[in-house]
Amino acid sequence: MDIKDATQARPQGNTPVISDKGLQQEARSQNNQISASDQDTVQLTYEVKQLHALHEKMLEQPLQINHEKVAQLKQAIKDGSYKPKPESLAKMMIESELSLQSTLEKFDKLEEEEASS
Repeated sequence: MDIKDATQARPQGNTPVISDKGLQQEARSQNNQISASDQDTVQLTYEVKQLHALHEKMLEQPLQINHEKVAQLKQAIKDGSYKPKPESLAKMMIESELSLQSTLEKFDKLEEEEASS
């Protein structure tokens, strides 16, 4: 399945897919009747804003892809010679999970400190 096809087929936003034109107009008018007091607001902490800024900077960086290595792996998978080591995969999965858990704990601690001050 082509990923591009899947993302193009999915509706954008929270608007349901409605085939009847009259129903579409009714749904639009109901969505437009939401007052400002009915809308939720979000206030981001300084740390989250910093994290977001760093994420944006990261996204601006050009991707560094080792095309030769990618081609070798594709070929190995295709011809059946790619044999991943289960122990290595398990170790990387555990390390990734521990790293994520540690990061989340740091954010929780920052939020607690901010709430108490």
